[in-house]
Amino acid sequence: MAAPTLESSVELGETKSWFYLRENHGGRPFLRLRFRTGSPSVERRLKSRIMEHIGSLDDGDVFEYQPYNHEHDWLGGTAGLGLAEAFWTETTPLALQTLRSTRGHRALRLAVAFDFLVCSGVLLAPRLPDPIAKFGFKAGYLSYLATFEGYMLLIRDPEGTRAKHAQRYEQNKHLLRPRLRELVEAMRDPEGDLADVSELAREWTLRLRSYYPAIQEGFDKGRFYLYATPRKSETAKLMPSPDGLYRRPKVEWLADLPEPPVAGIHRAIADNKFYQGMIREDRRFLASRLAQAYTNWHLYRLGFLLADRYTLYYLISCAFEEEFDLDAAEMIRSVRPEAEVAG
Repeated sequence: MAAPTLESSVELGETKSWFYLRENHGGRPFLRLRFRTGSPSVERRLKSRIMEHIGSLDDGDVFEYQPYNHEHDWLGGTAGLGLAEAFWTETTPLALQTLRSTRGHRALRLAVAFDFLVCSGVLLAPRLPDPIAKFGFKAGYLSYLATFEGYMLLIRDPEGTRAKHAQRYEQNKHLLRPRLRELVEAMRDPEGDLADVSELAREWTLRLRSYYPAIQEGFDKGRFYLYATPRKSETAKLMPSPDGLYRRPKVEWLADLPEPPVAGIHRAIADNKFYQGMIREDRRFLASRLAQAYTNWHLYRLGFLLADRYTLYYLISCAFEEEFDLDAAEMIRSVRPEAEVAG
């Protein structure tokens, strides 16, 4: 409802640029609209258009200025915000194209998200530190699996949730595995024109690739940071214990539950000194995580929830492991602990 007004304003020369994000603050979901315009009438028309759509609510309950949440501090920190906003602006047309082409077809939208997550992982894999990049495209799913297993530590029924995901994968693996292989083949040269990648995934991957040098430079020059290297206590979320293991956090709403078993990938990470140093300090790894964060936020722009993101992570991880006969824990154990970390 907002896009046509802002798109028209850009065409008329009233507005220089705009983007949108879907966010959540204090349990309240909202749509963030940021636009650069010299015409006060643009905001008035935009508010009028939105009110026509939602009905008779008082506009004081609909529109308000909302500062960025701490999540945006994690997108490189304050120094990285300008780059992130430029990226959101440049990819908003792609997000709208995806929404419009998949309207009313959630399964199709999930399939599109599967594509661009796989392509993002394959794109970022060779940009990781050399001991990990040596695995090539196979390294493209490691962060998805590790993040999914971290999610299992934050929910009350990890066994039931895992079983539901496993059932979903079994029902769809006849589609997911060949699709994964097709995407990997199309991404065989991540630096090429990606002509064989599907249109929406290709456009997304090219955009992300074009921003990667600036992301890496931000870390190389010490201007960017992530939650992996927190500067403030409020940016700390699920962090490893002193022994390197990720464990269920001590929060009231999980206090009555037994300690869950340690995931194989988390045990392998904890036992590998190089990997421990890499996830905390290596600039190449941190740059890849920030690029992945851009991808995660794009998921939210497409209307997906956090649970959808973890569902996709699980499906991608299972497809990688079955289609290419991989074991994430074994891959990580094979990395030499004495390898150099680019801190």
